[in-house]
Amino acid sequence: MAKSDVIQDDELLRKIAEGDRQALAVFYDRYERPVYGLLVGILKNTDDAEDVMQEVFSQVWKKADTYSAEYGNGRNWVLRIAHNKAINFIRSRAGRNRKQNVELSTVEDEITSDLLPRIR
Repeated sequence: MAKSDVIQDDELLRKIAEGDRQALAVFYDRYERPVYGLLVGILKNTDDAEDVMQEVFSQVWKKADTYSAEYGNGRNWVLRIAHNKAINFIRSRAGRNRKQNVELSTVEDEITSDLLPRIR
């Protein structure tokens, strides 16, 4: 494919917004490596990065009609989506961990309060 035959990101995203799966495949092939690299860098875990990457390109599929070239090129747009998804993933995981810690703390308190009368 000659340089002049390369479809620009804004055209690909327009086609994706119209439901063109081939355009999504081209867009994915173009940006899978930088998106994955960003996600691994943020999440520090390849399995999590792969899971979040699926969410990123799913959002590209669903939200391509919201892309506007005035906010930057397609690369920046998809990397911003990836960054936001990774941060949301971290926040979600932190929230789950806090909830588990609170539940564990409550259980520990209950066990301790049940045992203390018996020890005395």
